[in-house]
Amino acid sequence: MPLPHSVNIVLESCVFYFRKYFSPKENKDTWLALLISFCITFFGIFVTLEKLSVIRKLKAEIIALQQNMNMLGWDVAYQHVSFNTLFFSPIMEIKNLSVYHKENGMSLTIPQFTLKPSLFSFTKYSLSLGKNQTFATAANNWTITTPDTKLSIQIDNKRIKQWEARFNKTNIKNIGEIETITIAGRQASGSLAINGPETIFENHIDIQNISLNKLLKHPLGNKIEHLYLKTNTMESQDDAQTFDEWHQQGGYINISTLIINWPPFSMAAKGEFRFDNNKKPLLQLDTSSQGLLTLLNDLQENGVVERKGVFVANILLTNKAFKIKENDIASTIITPITYQDGNISIENINIGKF
Repeated sequence: MPLPHSVNIVLESCVFYFRKYFSPKENKDTWLALLISFCITFFGIFVTLEKLSVIRKLKAEIIALQQNMNMLGWDVAYQHVSFNTLFFSPIMEIKNLSVYHKENGMSLTIPQFTLKPSLFSFTKYSLSLGKNQTFATAANNWTITTPDTKLSIQIDNKRIKQWEARFNKTNIKNIGEIETITIAGRQASGSLAINGPETIFENHIDIQNISLNKLLKHPLGNKIEHLYLKTNTMESQDDAQTFDEWHQQGGYINISTLIINWPPFSMAAKGEFRFDNNKKPLLQLDTSSQGLLTLLNDLQENGVVERKGVFVANILLTNKAFKIKENDIASTIITPITYQDGNISIENINIGKF
């Protein structure tokens, strides 16, 4: 891996002055001490300049991100933010960072948000969120404890090249525990369809073994074995600078893979996630599942979905159900599922509002 430009300059300068002034015959220790002091000072100056440059870019990106969030009804607040140019210090620290929706009361609060560059590179960063975060809705709030968290970001040409976050043994108070959560993304080389958008970023979320609180009222079993989502961020050939530009130019999220394994229910799906003209989410999925009728009935009993919609959907889906193997416990159902204007529909039958 090549060294950063600033480090190369420091090393080349050190070699130059060493050859020019260092004499093995006289004042050897003095010149060596001066050379070391000069190199340390020179390196410190370049680190400071590099950090100042990164801080300027960070501030600009934060403003742009906040503007894009505002377009979707979200905003951020914090108690204190600081930027630091010292060599071993985090480049940015935020205390009591809160990301919240202006209307529906949903929020995520992070007590300590810390961004730190790697030792000899300003293109790689580590991110710390502390141990405890709080997720809240208008009616409830849950404390999220993540004792073992690993997050890394790599930046190239002022853009995120790739990032990865891994959470082990995440506990959500009164909900349950998640064994592992892995979230990652990377820049795509670009696969342009004919007269269509191209993939600019690939993301995936992999969640393993969710153990739900047995006292919690929920459908199906108390263990979700696997959740997996792979998406591609799509945009036109024009390089959008804001969410509004991306949306107006036909940008959307392609869902290439969605897997849910929540015995006795399992589903594989693909589809698209877009925003309508009012910037409200629109989800369209083509699904193949087993145990869908069981899930719908359980959701109905828990008051999550409407009885009338589930009744009609049951009749239609029962007629579509088939068994791939004779010994299959549950039938397979292939059906479209959509989410629009806050409503979930199966086969264009509205089953509930969220």
